[in-house]
Amino acid sequence: DKAPDWIQHKRIDAVMNYPFAYAVVDFFIARKRQISVSEFDRRLRQLRETYPGSTDLILMNLIDSHDTDRIASMIKNPDRNYDRQAGLRDNPKYDPTAPTPREKRIQKLIATFQMTYVGAPAIYYGDEAGMWGGDDPDDRKPMLWPDLQYENETYRSVRPDLHQSDPVRFDAELFDYYKKLIGLRHAHPSLRFGDFRTRLVDDKRRVFAYSRTYRGDKVFVVLNNSPEEQTVQVQTDWGEGQLVEKLSGQTLWVKDQQVGVSLPAYGAAILVQE
Repeated sequence: DKAPDWIQHKRIDAVMNYPFAYAVVDFFIARKRQISVSEFDRRLRQLRETYPGSTDLILMNLIDSHDTDRIASMIKNPDRNYDRQAGLRDNPKYDPTAPTPREKRIQKLIATFQMTYVGAPAIYYGDEAGMWGGDDPDDRKPMLWPDLQYENETYRSVRPDLHQSDPVRFDAELFDYYKKLIGLRHAHPSLRFGDFRTRLVDDKRRVFAYSRTYRGDKVFVVLNNSPEEQTVQVQTDWGEGQLVEKLSGQTLWVKDQQVGVSLPAYGAAILVQE
């Protein structure tokens, strides 16, 4: 939870930012209990105001860890309190199966936010390789490697009603997506040191946009947290000119400081001027 006293009295420099994880789960993962874009923005702002700005930049922004179920399995099992009923030991209805393509898109959307938000993103080993699993011990499986072959994962021994088996393999496409996000974070100082400014809060379409700025380096991020394609206009600080959407390489144009952005379901755009 929040621990400003520890920071103010210089006992430690930063903390594991669990309130960040709670907000991410409630916004991106929850379904029946999902919070609005406005509420997500409010909670993020309140959290940033809890600590000095220099501390915000180094908070450990985790989603999952060795003490929770993995992010892919969190997405498959929504509408629970964080790290509660997180596996078959205490939740006989927990779904231990592999993520679907839709659930994988949500994971990529979360990773995009995590890598472009204020703070130090913490990726639990194997999430980038496509690993899934409930709480201990399923969150501590051996790492997946691209040069090894694995047997399918089966579930009847832990849930007799589940007869399926899922292929276990290194997810090269997901791994490359994480690599691209990390590369963008390294290439743009604003994503590591920049201030944060909300640019669009659209509760109806569930679209959230923000910018990060540091010493002339500016990045705009637009997130579509809905199951439908969305097209929005985002107000920028740029005059007329050309932008590059870094995830797809697409060229966009700014007119009157506005840029139109089309986003696939659970998709994102990262905009820079080059």
